[in-house]
Amino acid sequence: MALIFCPECGTQVSEYAQQCVKCAYPIKTRLANETSDYNNQIEVNSYKNNSINVSNTIVWILAFAPLIGLFFQGFLQGFITSITGQYYTYEKFWWATLGLNIILCSIDLNNLKKLGIDTTKINSWVLILVPIYLYKRADLLRQSQSYFWVWLIVFLISILG
Repeated sequence: MALIFCPECGTQVSEYAQQCVKCAYPIKTRLANETSDYNNQIEVNSYKNNSINVSNTIVWILAFAPLIGLFFQGFLQGFITSITGQYYTYEKFWWATLGLNIILCSIDLNNLKKLGIDTTKINSWVLILVPIYLYKRADLLRQSQSYFWVWLIVFLISILG
């Protein structure tokens, strides 16, 4: 058993004491609060140093979403054509790629919120504008902008191809 000093009067008391034997200062409560404050400070410092373990799996899938969306559009085009008997071009299913991008952004944003990351800098309307979301996400987490650039390149390839 270790002895500690009462922060109020300086009397030595047990580290397990509920209160100081001389002045009745609530030592147990203060120690619990100090531990809680210390743990909160560690979380804040970890976030500032970007040592929170943030998975980038969804965001990398999102980086290739324009290409994945093209395949999905082709699948929908074939499926709808086979059911209806009418031929549709895959361009008519552009909304599938947009939906895929928005869904992946939403999943990633929810994952960041679950980790306790303050995402108020990323407005929810930004989910429609995927490159802005990716740029703001990388900036918020102090990460490389690589998935932002990959998305732009893949988007250009999907448009030109």
